[in-house]
Amino acid sequence: MKMKSSVFLDKPESSSCVDLSCIESIPERILSRLKEYKKLFKREEFIDNLSEVPEILEIVEELNDLADKKGIVGYHFTRNFKTSIERNGLIVKTCEERREDFVKEYNTLFTPQQMNRIIDIWNSDFVEGQNKVRDTRIWFNLTRNGLNNRGAELLLSHFGGEVIYFHLMGDAEIKAILMSIGEPMIVKCSLETKSLKTFPLFPWGKVWLSTYQRSINHRANFNDPDVYTGSSIKPENIIGIEVLSDNEF
Repeated sequence: MKMKSSVFLDKPESSSCVDLSCIESIPERILSRLKEYKKLFKREEFIDNLSEVPEILEIVEELNDLADKKGIVGYHFTRNFKTSIERNGLIVKTCEERREDFVKEYNTLFTPQQMNRIIDIWNSDFVEGQNKVRDTRIWFNLTRNGLNNRGAELLLSHFGGEVIYFHLMGDAEIKAILMSIGEPMIVKCSLETKSLKTFPLFPWGKVWLSTYQRSINHRANFNDPDVYTGSSIKPENIIGIEVLSDNEF
């Protein structure tokens, strides 16, 4: 089924945070300094290698500090209902809570046999470690590159997030129903960096600098680590919701 795409209608207050996927938000004084290293940016493919240059590492740290002060934009890829997210925001829950809510809300879409298969698969295949890395976490990317590299395809195609669909995709009947619920969307949020967890050093600065590098070197590697928060995202912190059509990912 094809769905009509809609664009972000950003709230005015979103201008206070920085979008690391846009070079327009990099201060002019930093852009001027970066011009000195244009040849290096065109030759090198990886930000981590560039960061070994002391002068560039200094810029990375400066960009990172600026993002810490102003907050950043996060992109949450999901299949859900726009009105629900607009009303409730993105709510932190445990994996068990999300599955219990799913059963209560959508059990009538499945036959009793299908519902039994779902619960059996959840119980047998979601081992403790797989639940632990998903419990009370909301995940974000810092660019929209997940649409280009197909990294967000499963999240956009299947309702409920990985805590619901991850081990169910081998069942064709259940998979088809999960793909019929909700609509694919990107939820654009204003985030405080102090509430976020990720793995690289100076992550915001590296993503921002990666965006700059990609603007002059299309062969350069995308730097867009997964980040997560353990706090719910309130509706007022949602900048906009872009509903996609099925042929956009």
